[in-house]
Amino acid sequence: MQNLNDRLATYLDKVRALEEANTDLEVKIREWYKKQAPGPDRDYSPYYRTIEELRNKVGCWD
Repeated sequence: MQNLNDRLATYLDKVRALEEANTDLEVKIREWYKKQAPGPDRDYSPYYRTIEELRNKVGCWD
């Protein structure tokens, strides 16, 4: 009976170790996906103002 208890304890230790490793991997995967996510959209409004000013100087009203 003691042999079965020892085997069960060893098995449970391995399961706990695997669960910890799995948790660490999940955290690393989440962090990697956050880094790979597209950045915030750029604000091109200053360029649009410049384009509008140049169109007005050239005489294009489209």
